[in-house]
Amino acid sequence: MLSQSNLVFNGLTLPEAWHVVAKIEIESDTLMLIQVLSFTDKTQATQMRESKFVVPYSFTSGSLFSQAYDYLLTLPEFASALKTA
Repeated sequence: MLSQSNLVFNGLTLPEAWHVVAKIEIESDTLMLIQVLSFTDKTQATQMRESKFVVPYSFTSGSLFSQAYDYLLTLPEFASALKTA
């Protein structure tokens, strides 16, 4: 899970946002499709958006979920996010 403070979404500044990699689909030997759900609070009670990204992966580089979160942190829209437990 990623946490993010002061996320601007549709012109509104949210005090916090939480992003979860909900699903991974293997697309090829080197690419996976990830589904990211974003919520307005940690309880995941209010979903604000769903996003999909094509992400490079390697079976020798650890957990696919960990690789997905690491990749998200390289994107501008997740630049201020932090990995949480």
